[in-house]
Amino acid sequence: MKHSVKQNEGVRAPLPATRRFAALCLAALALCLALPFAVFALWDRALLHAPHPLPADPNTLGAAGRANPTACLLYATAHTTNVSLDGVNIYDLESGWNLAADTALPALREEAAARLPAMETAGLLDAETAEAAAAALGPDAARYTWRGGSAPGGLKMLTGYPAETEQAGVSLSLIWTPEGAPVYVRLYVPGTPLRDPVKEGALEAYLALTGLDDFADWQVIDLSASIPDAGEAAYSAEAQLYVTANARDGLSLSAASVPPETMAEMLEMMGVAG
Repeated sequence: MKHSVKQNEGVRAPLPATRRFAALCLAALALCLALPFAVFALWDRALLHAPHPLPADPNTLGAAGRANPTACLLYATAHTTNVSLDGVNIYDLESGWNLAADTALPALREEAAARLPAMETAGLLDAETAEAAAAALGPDAARYTWRGGSAPGGLKMLTGYPAETEQAGVSLSLIWTPEGAPVYVRLYVPGTPLRDPVKEGALEAYLALTGLDDFADWQVIDLSASIPDAGEAAYSAEAQLYVTANARDGLSLSAASVPPETMAEMLEMMGVAG
């Protein structure tokens, strides 16, 4: 009897049907719980290794704009270095300009004077105005108060106006790029009619002078209904530049970087169809 008992202990009795069923259920449950995590892991791996191109930002300057020195510099000025291109506000401590020492002003006047012949050749200045501006920057410089400066990217600026002891004279403010493109011009010569209409073709001449005529999408913007004596204006989404030319207080030329969305908002506020 004892011998038979020992034999039985060495043989494993089969599991009852209920226990076998329970084991199968537990195994199935474990598989169900583990399977989603395995699937998610494979999914995450695929997502992490797959290329995900970001949607293009319409306010980012495109390849054509980056290839143009003037457009590229003005874009950086507006969006990176935050330099003010308003000559009137150059003395604002937050304008981004480094004011020049008095000893540097003669060289700045020479550089500014070197911009005049190209502006005259382009038809933006008549001979009399160009001569008066050249005299102010040269032999008559002592009669004026001068301020100048430089900014990141190679921008330079010069402003001059009659000294307090002088009753009248030329007033000018000029900002130019390293290539010599005048991106901001304010020039008034005594005797110039105020609110004079801008010369025909001035905007096209200005675009050519600044090297911005490379862009083919310039659209003229008519501001006459909302801004009296507005002169001429145009916008290029490709260059992200808004340019103006008017003669209401002497010659005024400007080019500023403006994103397409901002430009659309500006036009809507002024009631101008874009």
